[in-house]
Amino acid sequence: MYVISGTLAKFISINRNLLRSYAHDDVSVGSWFLGLDVKHVDEGKFAAHLGPQIPESKYEPDAT
Repeated sequence: MYVISGTLAKFISINRNLLRSYAHDDVSVGSWFLGLDVKHVDEGKFAAHLGPQIPESKYEPDAT
């Protein structure tokens, strides 16, 4: 599961015809955000159904 900011969701929406999808969603999302100034934040609370040992990710624009 990914949680992304509204800004990144808008980026995906605007560029959806240009963004390539790969076999695995983590590769796709990583490639889409590779050239952007984003901040990766692990938020275990989003993975509560998977157990405490599996952190999930939240992507948001870096405020700096």
